[in-house]
Amino acid sequence: MRKSDRGRRRNVLRLLVEKAGVMILAAVALACSAPTPAPEPPPAAEQVTRGGTFVFGARGGAQHLNWYAEMGGAAGVTFGPIYEPLVNFDYQPGKDFRADFKVVPWLAESWQRTDDTTYVFKIRPNAVWHDGQPVTAADVLFSYEYLRDPKNNFIRRSQLDSVDKIEQIDQKTVRMTTRGIAPGLLRELAEPSVSIYAKHVGESGRKYEEVAIASGPFKLESYSRATGATYVKNEQHWMSGSPYIDRIKVTWPLDNSALLAAFATGQNDILQLQDIPQLDTAKAIAPNIQYGEYVSDNEDALYMRVDRRPFNDVRVRRAIHLTVDRQGLMGIIMQGKGVLNPPAMNGARTGWVIPQEELAKLPGYRQPKEQDIAEAKRLLAEAGYPQGLKFELKYNQTHSRTPRWSEVVSEQLRAAGIQAELKPLERGAFTRDQKEGNFDAILNTIGKFEPLADWRAAFHSKGGLNGGQIKDPDLDRLLDQLDTTVDDETGKRIFIDFQRLLLDRVYAVSTASPIAFAAWQPWVKDYVFNAAGQSYPRNWAILKLDLNKVPKDR
Repeated sequence: MRKSDRGRRRNVLRLLVEKAGVMILAAVALACSAPTPAPEPPPAAEQVTRGGTFVFGARGGAQHLNWYAEMGGAAGVTFGPIYEPLVNFDYQPGKDFRADFKVVPWLAESWQRTDDTTYVFKIRPNAVWHDGQPVTAADVLFSYEYLRDPKNNFIRRSQLDSVDKIEQIDQKTVRMTTRGIAPGLLRELAEPSVSIYAKHVGESGRKYEEVAIASGPFKLESYSRATGATYVKNEQHWMSGSPYIDRIKVTWPLDNSALLAAFATGQNDILQLQDIPQLDTAKAIAPNIQYGEYVSDNEDALYMRVDRRPFNDVRVRRAIHLTVDRQGLMGIIMQGKGVLNPPAMNGARTGWVIPQEELAKLPGYRQPKEQDIAEAKRLLAEAGYPQGLKFELKYNQTHSRTPRWSEVVSEQLRAAGIQAELKPLERGAFTRDQKEGNFDAILNTIGKFEPLADWRAAFHSKGGLNGGQIKDPDLDRLLDQLDTTVDDETGKRIFIDFQRLLLDRVYAVSTASPIAFAAWQPWVKDYVFNAAGQSYPRNWAILKLDLNKVPKDR
């Protein structure tokens, strides 16, 4: 290794350590100065041992223990190991589950669609709660009714909007009747945020915000809103052989530098990376890491209160849409790698979105920007803002990418005389303000590969996350149509019609989805990373560690 290369690496690592406050100088210096060893030949038959502790860091954790009242990646970090849905997505190592959103049995060992609007689910006979009591049909009935009760006002209640009635047939059988054909019901039930709760916990007087007795492969051992959580294996988990790992330890809140520093010394098993420079730095520090590239599921978009000034005027909303420079954003933050997004939808889902080549020619997306900025200024003047516009833009400061995106978008808007005064919020305050509509404008991640639940929540007039106060019967009609559409081709057409309507009325100013990377240590096996911009595993039940490679000092 040349001296200049060694020096450059030392400088990078020194900065990381200073920011993280992690005392890893000796280990990192050794990694930088020593030559990279020749790769070892693979063993004839690698044996993955059972046991060990999976350790990872996160930018934040849940504010309490009730998943129904939480949302976002912090909830997945906290609740993923312990709670389980009735059915699940097919999370397989080496496969992006978003390609087909295949649903597989989970707490329900099987289901049958007896007619167009009726599903019958059979609960696994060996599924038990962490306290040993059996999981029953009564638990499923209770959970879904608790989730969709309007009095609770849970964010995710709209995921069950298509359900008309839920009935317990016997101890292990549930019948669910939908209002229409509801082709997306199974995918809605597979979302981890609608996992099943233990009825007897609530009936005993305990609060779900304070106790988490679930059925998943791990039990919650300790939880601190301020510092993290620990978990121990559930010896009674229904899946044969599961789990493989004895313990989980997660620490929060950590920033990017602290996460990378811990990863460098083997004290963090997984790492989510935002861009190529971060990946290159991680590979320089830990040459033997494993990593995967993916289009991030979520995308940052700007949402507005459309029932009051200034955003009750579509001309103002359109001026903002025209001024945002998506390609410029990708160039600054993503090194030019990413996809343009139609409103509230991930642009990488081919066939279900306005095509990239069409988007690139539309006002707001096209290059160069001069024509769009001139039109934005004209619209603002016509709307009564000839000297420009000022508003407050709230964002989640604990999100890995949003703070930087907010800064870039705010700077871009100045080209049309628009001043977005940035207001960073802690995640809890951000979630509350988003739900209650306490904002002028808010930067949020909604557009996904499978966006229906979020679409209903954010855009339907009865949506639980419709803080923007959107009341558009045309949007409601399209969303209701999707509840009765079985044919994929018809569904694709409605999806795109919905995007075009959002684009015309500018209820969301979408940007772009980045290419991101997940990295994991060489001793982590069968890891399915979460393609939504967080690194926590999706498949806790089958995740494994090769104990022969795990550092001995942890």
